Amino acid sequence: MKKHMFKLVMILLMGSNIVYGQHILTNHSDVKKYVDIPQERIFVHHNASLLFAGEYLYYKMYCLSTDTNTLSHTSKIAYIELVGEGGERIIKNKIKLTEGLGQGEFFIPTSVPSGNYKLLGNTQWMRNGDKNHFFHTDIAIINPYQGNQENILALNTNTDESFKTNSANGLDALIEDRVTKNNLLDHIALSTNTQTFSKRSPVSLSVKSLKEDLSHGSYSISVRKIDAIKTPSMHNTFSYSALYKSNDIKLGGVGTHIYLPESKGEMVYGTVVNIETNLPVAKKKVVMSILGNKNKPAVAYTNSEGLFYFYIDVNYNGAKAILQVFEEDYQHKVVMNTHQSLDYSDLTFNEFKINSKMKDLIQQRSVYNQIQNGYFSVKPDTVKTITLPEPFYGGRQKTYNLDDYTSFDSVEGIMLEIINHAWTTKDKNGNPVFIVRGHEFNPYYELGLLPLLLVDGIYVQNHETVINYNAKDIKNVTISKDDYYDGTTVYKGIMNIETKTGEFHKVLNESYISHVDLFSPELKKDYFHQTYSELTKNETDRIPDFRQQLLWMPELIFNQDETTITFFTSDNKGDYEISLEGFTDSGKPVSVKKMIRVE
Repeated sequence: MKKHMFKLVMILLMGSNIVYGQHILTNHSDVKKYVDIPQERIFVHHNASLLFAGEYLYYKMYCLSTDTNTLSHTSKIAYIELVGEGGERIIKNKIKLTEGLGQGEFFIPTSVPSGNYKLLGNTQWMRNGDKNHFFHTDIAIINPYQGNQENILALNTNTDESFKTNSANGLDALIEDRVTKNNLLDHIALSTNTQTFSKRSPVSLSVKSLKEDLSHGSYSISVRKIDAIKTPSMHNTFSYSALYKSNDIKLGGVGTHIYLPESKGEMVYGTVVNIETNLPVAKKKVVMSILGNKNKPAVAYTNSEGLFYFYIDVNYNGAKAILQVFEEDYQHKVVMNTHQSLDYSDLTFNEFKINSKMKDLIQQRSVYNQIQNGYFSVKPDTVKTITLPEPFYGGRQKTYNLDDYTSFDSVEGIMLEIINHAWTTKDKNGNPVFIVRGHEFNPYYELGLLPLLLVDGIYVQNHETVINYNAKDIKNVTISKDDYYDGTTVYKGIMNIETKTGEFHKVLNESYISHVDLFSPELKKDYFHQTYSELTKNETDRIPDFRQQLLWMPELIFNQDETTITFFTSDNKGDYEISLEGFTDSGKPVSVKKMIRVE
């Protein structure tokens, strides 16, 4: 099925007419192939529906096929947005999906006003279905650092119904009710070593299968303090699955525009236009380089409407890209198309309200947040290291670290005195160029072909720009004598230059070159888990701990009968909810909640 889907996507991509990531169905066969690709839906498990400025919203994304309800293999990219009542987009993240799973977070800055917001999740492929099937849920934000609270301030000060009752009897009743539901509905049971815990004490959370290997699946766990204020309701996997059972493909005939799935990675797309007429140009070659990247430059050709697209299917650590029209074409330029947001017009927002009776609660939580943020440096999350691909120019290469040699004032001096099998000369038009000596047995030997020239990962067409560059800013030069083939273009060898500052791109100002800020996916994190022990007592006793979020565990691959997770309580007394959400390997929704108390 996975291979079949991939073939269908690739057939759609052949000769596609892309308009903001779209494709035009050109014939009846095209229509059938489009309909045969399963549609998707997104479920987002997030840690809270009420957030204060200075707090994080953590989320786990589950991308599911509507055909089977199992994790989808179609899309490799998903999007999540926080949108205000006026339709303003506050935050937008791009998430890389691995086998249908992704995760991320965003921080609520003090610039975001108090108000009612929507959290939206989707893939580009989902745009071809009913827009009401995008994941959407209500988020309330309180920003006590701004004076104007009109958006959420209630005129009526009688707020008794705005407060939750967290009595011991209420807690016990909720636990008993949930256990009954677990036995009837759920595949997983949660239990802890006790129900009530003291401050800074360990909690042993047992995750147990109720249906043997039928319970195995992908899950996420949040442990967070229950707000005394009534908060917007949150979807779980059961409620969302019931509300959004399908997301059917919108049927359309020949000539219909559809959104292409990002099935191979991130999609970057744009148009090549004539500089004088601003009209699109067909059959132009476009080269994309990601700054600092060691992958080979990507190549695309414009279609009949002057449109091109790239798929980025590898990891990279740059935030900028250089796109250029091939063959130093000064008559044309690249115009990038930006990713479009969703249609917010039909959104109905919750009416979360506060008033003066909540002042003490809001003030206390704000103080706790400031303390926690003040000590963030000793409790940091860490970004997971991404694995970058090896340089594409093969094993037969020689790298010259210039700090190991006598310094030269010019690039020509470096080439003459340090670099073997490469030099500078002039082409038939009198332009300065680099030459790399190829292998004698090569059929292109001594034909005067130029090398593939890269600087800080950027494909460089105008060699003179590099030859005139500040030689003292060059860190190293790597030479490969092997020929490099790019379609019908042959390069005699490869010259890869790395600068000390990484700012070579600033000297590239030709009209055929476009500098692009990439909308990069969020990097995964390993979240800080607070621990307490006798060994660290002298250090941790001096550090305040008012965590509202005791645990966020976005990646729980459950493939055994039982597992135990340990986390520690904080100095923040109150009732906490343990929430496990996810789906079994066969696509069954799982939602389990358990309560604990910190005294």
